[in-house]
Amino acid sequence: MKKKSKEYIPKLLEKGTKRTLEIATLGGYASRRTLDSETSRYMTICREVKKYVKNNKKKNQKEKKG
Repeated sequence: MKKKSKEYIPKLLEKGTKRTLEIATLGGYASRRTLDSETSRYMTICREVKKYVKNNKKKNQKEKKG
């Protein structure tokens, strides 16, 4: 999933869909307990989105300073 998510998350964020916002906000509440495969995949994406957004903020700040 990790390789796919790196390509998948930017696409999700570009679309700016309602679901993307749900994923980004739900990321804080991502549960490690898996209810079913769909939910666990959704929660994994939540964590990946959070990481992606956090890493990009750092990159953007470095570029602005440099």
